[in-house]
Formats: sequence, structure tokens, C-alpha cells
Amino acid sequence: MSNSIMQEKIKLKIEEVEKKSSCEFVAMVAQKSDDYIYIPIMYAALFALVYPIVHFTFFPDISSQYMYHTQLLLFAVVLIVVQNSYLKSLLIPRAVKHKRASHYAHEQFITRGLHKTSNKQAVLFFVSMKEKYVEIIVDSGVSEKIDNDFLEDVVDQFTQKVKKGDLEEGYLEAIDRCANKLIETFPAIKEKTNTLPDDLIVV
Repeated sequence: MSNSIMQEKIKLKIEEVEKKSSCEFVAMVAQKSDDYIYIPIMYAALFALVYPIVHFTFFPDISSQYMYHTQLLLFAVVLIVVQNSYLKSLLIPRAVKHKRASHYAHEQFITRGLHKTSNKQAVLFFVSMKEKYVEIIVDSGVSEKIDNDFLEDVVDQFTQKVKKGDLEEGYLEAIDRCANKLIETFPAIKEKTNTLPDDLIVV
């Protein structure tokens, strides 16, 4: 199924929910949350710094100058090898990926003005594909009345869908589950003005 069809379905679902609730939903998909350009440098430096221990343990008779040149070569080789996107991804701890994705999600919440709604009832559904990370960020007006355990349960199920490659189904289910809760807690008001985009934002 094409991305355009998925985007249209998510947009229509958000429009449907926002007619019944005073909350504003924003859906966002990021291809990645960071370039992690420091990872190859970090591993290259680590290998280069550890090499002298190996050198003096196993090759004590070889000159320090040779060791220094080997260090430089090792740094360059590891740097080039780890630049490979697949290998680099494997070497990044999951906790680091999730921390960067969460930081990027909160950054987008502020950058795109979700914190500026008059009723403080904005809800951001954020997915970072490379990190397989999902987060639902709500403004203070929502967090005061919606239990965080409920949102974490929605995120857990959404994350499982993303890991299986079912982004569209995961999004629609997550929006539906939140909608059922938010429509009841925050019913629509006549004077509501929609200030945030309903389209799926892809970055």
C-alpha cells in the first residue's frame, strides 16, 4: 500500500476524532532521529587507545614508532568500517537510540508549536523508523487527566506493530484507542479552532 493512501487514512482518522474532542492530534513519522556521526569516531578512538596495551603485551620488542603508526592506521580503518550504516546501527546501544529518538520527539513537539494551543490539549504521536521507537507526548491539559500507564500501554502495542512493519495499522489503532479515552474526557467544544495540521508529517 502506498504512503499516500496511508497518509490519507491517518488524516481522515484525525479529522474524525477532532470533531468529537477538544484535543488536537498530530501524527509524525521520522525516518531517523539522529545521524549518530560520533559513533564511528568513538569506536575508532576506542580501538586506537586500546591497541598500545595489546602492542606492549604481545609485541614488546617492536618500536613505539611502529605502534604509533599502527594506531593511526587502526583508527582510520575502524572509522571507515563503522561508517557503514548497517554496522553502525548494530553498534549503537538501544538505550542510546531511544534516548535520541525521545529527545527528537520532544524537540519536534516544541518546534511545531504543539505547546502553544490555548487549552493545552495537544497530542503528538511520534514514530522514528530507524530506531523502531514510538512515543505519545501530551501537553499539560491532557496529562492532568489521563493516566500515563494508559499511554504507555498504547505505545507498547503501537511499537510492536512498528517492529512488524505495520505502521499504518499501528497508527490507526493507537489513534482509535486514545480517541475513545480522550473523547470521553475532553468532549468537543463549539468554539474550538484547529491550529495544528491533520496531515501525517514525514521528516
